[in-house]
Amino acid sequence: MRSSVLLLLCLCGITLAAQENEWNRLIGLLQKEATFFEGKKGFIQLVKSEYNTFSMEKVTVTDSLVVFGMRLQDRFGNEGSEQYLEEFTVFYSPETEIVSAELFYGHSYYFSDFPDSQFLLLEFDERFPMIQKTVSVYKDLKTGQTDRSEMEQTTDQIIFPIRRKNRAVIFKAIDQYQLKSLKPRLDDDRNH
Repeated sequence: MRSSVLLLLCLCGITLAAQENEWNRLIGLLQKEATFFEGKKGFIQLVKSEYNTFSMEKVTVTDSLVVFGMRLQDRFGNEGSEQYLEEFTVFYSPETEIVSAELFYGHSYYFSDFPDSQFLLLEFDERFPMIQKTVSVYKDLKTGQTDRSEMEQTTDQIIFPIRRKNRAVIFKAIDQYQLKSLKPRLDDDRNH
C-alpha cells in the first residue's frame, strides 16, 4: 500500500515537471517573439481608434507575467495628442489551462508586413482569471499636459504578436503543453 502511494506521488511529480517544462518552452518561444517585436511600429485600422499608429515600446513575457507597453499616435497630426498604454497580465501558472489558441485576424492593430506579422490569441480557463492592470498616460502635445489613469480587471485572454515563420513551432509547443496538461485529465475522465 505504501509503495503504491509513493509510486502515485512520483508519477504526479513527473507529470507536473513535464507540464512545467512544456509551459516554460512555450513561454520561451513567446519571449523570443516579444524581443523581436519590441520597438516595432504598426498601424491601427482607421475609424477603430482616435489614433492610427502604434509602437511597441516594451514587450516582456515570463512564466508569470506578460507586459505590453505601446505608444499610440496619429500619423496625420490631426489629434494633437498621444497615448501610452502599459498592460500587465499576471498568470497563475499552476492553474494555467489553455482552452483556445488561434490567429486573431480581427485585431484592429496590424503591422505593415502583414501577414508575416500576426497576432496570436490565447484564451485560458475562465475559472482561473488572470489579473490585468492597464496604465494609460494621455499627453496633450500642444500644452504638454498629461493625464494618467489606472484600471485593474480580470481577463482570460492575452494577445501576442508573432511571426508567421514561427507560428508552426509555437502551435506545436501549445500542443505539447496540452499533451502534458490536458490529455492526462481527459484520459482520467475516460477511464473513470
